[in-house]
Amino acid sequence: MATGIGRPAQGHATPDVNKSALLVLANVCSDAVVGVDASAYTRIELWRGARFERLLRCLFVDDEVALHYAVGACQNACTNYEAAVAIRDGGVLERLEQLAQCGIPTLEAYSTGCLHNMRYVLKTGEKLNAITDRMQSRAASAVQNATRRWIARRRREKMLSDARRAAGLEG
Repeated sequence: MATGIGRPAQGHATPDVNKSALLVLANVCSDAVVGVDASAYTRIELWRGARFERLLRCLFVDDEVALHYAVGACQNACTNYEAAVAIRDGGVLERLEQLAQCGIPTLEAYSTGCLHNMRYVLKTGEKLNAITDRMQSRAASAVQNATRRWIARRRREKMLSDARRAAGLEG
């Protein structure tokens, strides 16, 4: 029984097991192969236990077949902001750019697709972050303004109560 990416339970990974695991992972991360819900679930599971980072390390393997599967898995898994940031900031961006010009057509296509996905998700995520920041700022301003009005109203009520008490109008 395999545990993690290409790591059998006994702890003795063979190149064939690694390749098979990467092939399966590339396929189960694909909406076209397993459907949107199943692939989304797989991508969520990749984030548990630093599995995505382990997948990114596979982009540096020497075996060309395993490399194809690893790049394909990364391309299919790079659909959320965290994955895109991990690729951009995790030391693999340069490797993907290198693979996108390696002279092997399928590897170039997968790498280019992964880079495209990463850039699109980053762009979309940054727009969403900016919108969220603006909304949070507006919400904070609205709360601050409401609090200021409430404090001012409480002070006026206190001053009116004190004035009535001083004038003997209140008990």
